[in-house]
Amino acid sequence: MENFFDPKKSYVSCEETIKNYLCSISDSQLKTLFENLEYTPFPKLLIKEYKKRFKTVNADR
Repeated sequence: MENFFDPKKSYVSCEETIKNYLCSISDSQLKTLFENLEYTPFPKLLIKEYKKRFKTVNADR
């Protein structure tokens, strides 16, 4: 597995890699990561992907 935090890589490259990884994992894997959010080094990206994938429809609409 590729090291996400290789010092030779730029932040943008790492962010793209993490985004691609989050998009490629299964729903159950994403839920497991989200449940353990405090242990992840990329919480904002994880939250964004979780919200995108598991949007709740507002009943007031």
